[in-house]
Amino acid sequence: MTKAEIIASALAANQNAAFRKALSFLLDWECEYRADGVTIRPEKVPGDSGGLTFSGIDQRSHPDFPYDNPKPADVWLTYKDDYWTPLRCAEMPSSVSLVVFAQGANQGKDAAGRMLQDALNDYGSRLTVDGIIGQNTLQAAWKVPDSDGLAMAFLAKSRQRYLKRVAKRPDQEKFLNGWLNRVDALKRQIAA
Repeated sequence: MTKAEIIASALAANQNAAFRKALSFLLDWECEYRADGVTIRPEKVPGDSGGLTFSGIDQRSHPDFPYDNPKPADVWLTYKDDYWTPLRCAEMPSSVSLVVFAQGANQGKDAAGRMLQDALNDYGSRLTVDGIIGQNTLQAAWKVPDSDGLAMAFLAKSRQRYLKRVAKRPDQEKFLNGWLNRVDALKRQIAA
């Protein structure tokens, strides 16, 4: 299966453009591709606590994913149902939805919610940092006049979280450059 097939499947199912754009970005960072663009079959990376992974979907977090014979819709539905929808990305400014989705899929939904609330508090909100993206968090995100700046502040929190993780778990250092490169790619995407 290719990234193009996954995105085409989402388009055929009338998934909105913001989700497809965010998914396209995410797949570039979550998938391993052969030279011909086909996603490498399920892989297990030594030291990755998620276990067996396909298109960034790990077995520990998604035990019911059909790793033996996934279809393009299985991939985009998993990302939509497990990250996009619960993180309420469709209800956020576009640059904020991109970073929350991409980092929520990598660092976890709770962490993404907390980083967003923490960044919003830096902008003057008085949110409880509980990781739950509710109405107060969404309203606060829309009140920030510079949504790209908010997305960048979120990414600064994300970078700090990666560095703290490696400081606590040195065995995770082999993933650090990839994580930081992902943050930098998100920054470039927002600046474009």
